[in-house]
Amino acid sequence: MALACRCLIGAVFLISAVSKVRDRSSREAFARTLSALVPAVGSVRLGYLVVAVELLIAIAVALPVTAVWGLGAAAGALMAFSAALWLALRRSVTVSCGCFGWSDTPVSRVHLVRNAVLVASALAGATTHVVAGDTTLLPGGVVVAVGAALVVFIGVVFTDDLASLFAPASPPARS
Repeated sequence: MALACRCLIGAVFLISAVSKVRDRSSREAFARTLSALVPAVGSVRLGYLVVAVELLIAIAVALPVTAVWGLGAAAGALMAFSAALWLALRRSVTVSCGCFGWSDTPVSRVHLVRNAVLVASALAGATTHVVAGDTTLLPGGVVVAVGAALVVFIGVVFTDDLASLFAPASPPARS
């Protein structure tokens, strides 16, 4: 369980950070998203901070010695991100999440649910890591943990696409 949660959180934060800085248009889109989500803060400096925190968390969860710290930091960061999303929803701000850089889907409660799943995963991973201690990983267990993390990771990264699949169909346009 701890390994699956570490793999999930590490992959999510790594992909999230890389997607924000992979090219100029991604950086500009992320800056626009930050300006809309947190208008009182300079988007450039906040953007650097967000990407640095995401990369630091991805590295921390990869190392057993810092995994609990990294998972706790991930839960805290996800709660902060969720607060920004929730405030945007309350202010009726229409902006894409910008979490993974490629979706133009506006922020919705679906993003809050996705973040809640990630917070629960981070906390479950940290708790399991503390309780289990330094245990020997068996190859079969590693395969199952990484496989489970991959399945959840795909669901997290493609949340917008999955939500649109299950959204009620809109009525056809009248001509």
